Formats: sequence, structure tokens, C-alpha cells
Amino acid sequence: MDSYKPPPKELPPGSRVIAYIRDSGGDKQELSTLDQRNEIKAYCKKFALLLAESDIFEDTAKSGTSTVKRDEFERMIDLCRKEQFTQGLLVWSFSRIARNTLDAQFFKSDLRRRGIIVHSMSDEIPEGPYAHLVEVMIDTANEEKSRQTSRDSKRGLAQRTLAGYVPGGGTPPRGYRAVREIISSHRDGSPRIGTKWEIDPETGPLVTLAFRMRAQGKSLNEIMQAPCGNLYKNKTGWTTFFRNESYLGIGKSGETKVQDHHPALVDLDTWNAVQTLREQILKRSAGNPLHPKRYHSPSLLSGMAVCVHCGTPIIREVSGARSTKSGKWIAYLCGAKRNSGNWQACEGKQIQAAKADAAITRAVLNSIMTVDYAVEWINQIREQLSDDGEAQRQQQNTRQALLNCDKAISRLLDTIEATDSATAKERLKERENEHARLQFELTMIKSRHKASQLEITPEALEFVLDIWRGNFIAARNQNDIRGMQNILRQFVSKIELGYNTARIWYTYPIEAFTADQSRLDYAALRDRQ
Repeated sequence: MDSYKPPPKELPPGSRVIAYIRDSGGDKQELSTLDQRNEIKAYCKKFALLLAESDIFEDTAKSGTSTVKRDEFERMIDLCRKEQFTQGLLVWSFSRIARNTLDAQFFKSDLRRRGIIVHSMSDEIPEGPYAHLVEVMIDTANEEKSRQTSRDSKRGLAQRTLAGYVPGGGTPPRGYRAVREIISSHRDGSPRIGTKWEIDPETGPLVTLAFRMRAQGKSLNEIMQAPCGNLYKNKTGWTTFFRNESYLGIGKSGETKVQDHHPALVDLDTWNAVQTLREQILKRSAGNPLHPKRYHSPSLLSGMAVCVHCGTPIIREVSGARSTKSGKWIAYLCGAKRNSGNWQACEGKQIQAAKADAAITRAVLNSIMTVDYAVEWINQIREQLSDDGEAQRQQQNTRQALLNCDKAISRLLDTIEATDSATAKERLKERENEHARLQFELTMIKSRHKASQLEITPEALEFVLDIWRGNFIAARNQNDIRGMQNILRQFVSKIELGYNTARIWYTYPIEAFTADQSRLDYAALRDRQ
């Protein structure tokens, strides 16, 4: 206690204070949160500072390199910003606030501007004009210590990987089983356990069989009907299976790859054949407009329509049992039913493609590509974004959310490379979906902002829309499905399609309606007349 710095004169006896305590969860902490709590309480008692139990904010097993998921820290900052309920903040050291120089300086400055004294019990900060400079040096040293700890940790993990062990244990991929063994002792004498992967005699041969069948060009349905199909219950499980380098015997620790880390289940020739096939499949994936089925037999709503019941993309179905005067009976069908082969997978029914195409086309031509709708749409956007500052805030918040999502994806990818964690893979899917949603939101916010700034006369609008309608009708008369799609996508972002219902999510080609372009188009119209 005698080694701690006394509170500054701005915190005299009787001052009300709060405390923040944190540890990173490792077994080499300077002080655990319990120790920090006890030391701070004793400190307050010695110097007659008022500290209530409810005013102690504690984050356990949380890194100081970021404020993400430090719920108690964020709650404390929010309270300090809303009301002045304290005179000072006590921490055992400034490293408890942050091990990131920018974060440390930002939050301490923010609190001090609100009249709150931020005091470290252990950091030696001299009084006078150089106090701030010393504090910056301490924050920089804390950040460097964090980087050094991270480097040491990664180096240790890499060394264990080179020795054939799996950092963090981790769940082994299918075909392997984890074997634990004592490799050394901790300082306290407790055993240090290492984990290695060995081939599972039951599932290992099934992995080898699955790769050989795939290399021969067998479909997932054929693989699932073979004995190796028992590895996964449905097709989604095979998504990462055929690109998992662990089956080559490669171990990973961050960017480090270790050959012969564990016994291989797949030889290099088989692996290369499977990867070549996988790349070919990716090139013609369902989301690709040049998918062979979509390119040679295109359907108008491909890539835009999803099932109204389950949200699965709608696919084109050709029925041989039924026909029309023009040939085969073409239908749209929920992809969940078609791809799984389970007709109970969704309640959606077959939808006659010709009728669906005609209904969507009529709605777009007669309701959306009209001056009245365009003017109404632009006015609504103007009203929503009448506050330009609000639009900027929306964009800023969405960009920040995207940045946070990118960081989370990066961390999850590192975790997956290091541990092949199934939980991390599931979380990665969620984050990737979130990233797509945020990117879509940002695009829509930008579009709405542009729309709110449009200055365009009804005559110019009519001229531009006439061009769009004329191009669409010309493509339809020539049976140019891809040409119709290109125009339709300018006005429709998504269609939820059902047997007797459809919900259309509209958008507008903002760039075609900018003021300068519209004035040019209208001038061209006057010149023609």
C-alpha cells in the first residue's frame, strides 16, 4: 500500500470516486480483478475516499487492446457522459483502461473534459508541465508491452505447432481424434498438456474415400449415398470439408504452415484434383450470372426471386410431364425443395414461370417506371433525409459497423486457421451475413441521400423513363432475357415469390436520374422535337 501514489489534491478526503478493474484472463496477470478490487478498497479507506460497491466496474478476461465486448467499461463511460455522478476514477494502472495508445488518450481526455479526475495508483506521473508527456509515454509502453506479449504468444504457439501439437487444443476435423499428453510442467508444478491429432480408425478411411470420389467427379449426392456420407447429415457440412488443408497433414499457427504436422488422409494428387473441380463449380455458382444453366437457359427472375416462405433462392424447373403449345412447361421452384430432394422442406409450390414473369413485368412497367411513382419516391426520400446531418450520421454509423464487422471477421479467420474451431466457423457465417446486410444498408443510404438531392423536372423524368421502358419492351420483343434482366435489376432489388403472391423490393437507378444527366437528356429531347 505504501508504494501506491496518493490521490492528487483535486481528490481530497470525502471525494466520491468510482473504480475500473480489468484482467485479460491469462495466468500471468500482474493483479487479478479480485486483487485489484481489494487493493482499491484499501486505498480508498486509507485516503478517506468514498467508493460504493456498485461504483466498481469490472471486466474479467477482457483484452485491453480494444473496448469491444468490455461491457462494464462502456457502461461506466456512458454513465460518466450522461451525468456527473463522481469526482474521480481510480485504476490500479493506466494499462487497465487500455493497452492501445489512441483509446487510452481518447477516453482519459473525454473524462477529464467532464471534470472527472483519472488517477492511477501505481504509475509515476510527475506534477508540472511534463505530466502529459510522461503519461503518453506510459500509454505507449503499455501498447508495446501488449504487442510484445502477442508476439511471444504467437511465437510460443508456432513452436508448439512445429513440435506437432495443436495450439489451444481445438476440435479435430472429421477423420481425426485428439490425443492429450503431458509435455512439461508449469512453474507451480502442474502439468502442461499438449494435444496431437491422430487418425480415427473409424472415420479416417471415410475421409479418404470421400476425397477419392470427389476427385473422380462424383456429385455430393453420390458421396452422401456412399459409406462416407455418414460424415455429415446434409450437404452444408461439406462446404469447408474439401478445402481443409488439415487433411494434407498441414498444421497451422497464424500464418505459419507446418508440413507433416500430423498424419495425412489425402495425397497431394487427389487434393489438387478436388481443388480444380471446386474452382470450376465456384465459377458457375448459383450467384453467378454466367452459371451455365442461367446462361444457356435463362429465366427472367433468376438471381432476384427468393421463396416467400423460407427465403431460399428460386430456381428454374423444366417439367417433362407437362407441356404447353410453346413447348415444355417452365416453372419456378423453391431451391430448398429442389436441392435437398425433400419436397417437405418448404411449403412453397411450383409457380408457372410465364405467369410470374408477366405479372412482375406489368408491375414494373405500369407502376414503377412511371413519373408519378418516381416523383413520390423522391419526395419521400427528401422528407426522410431532410436533415443532411442525420444522413451523414447514418452513413458514418453504418461504415463504423462495417469496420467493426471486418475486424471481427479477421479475428475469426485467425481463430479458424489456428484451431479449426467449428464454433468460429458458425460465427464467421453470421458475421459474413451481417457484413452483406450492412453493405446493402450503406448502399441504400447513399442512394437515398443522392435521391434527396435530385432536382429534375417531370418532363425530364418522363423522357428518361420512356427510354428505360422502350429498351425493356424491345428486349422482350426480341426474347432477350438477359437484356430484360439487366434493365429489371435497375428497378428491382429483390422479389419474394409465392404460388399466388409476390412482394417486390423496389430501387431506382439513381445515376440515371442525376440533375446534370436529366437536363442533358431533356435538352436532347427538345432538340429532337
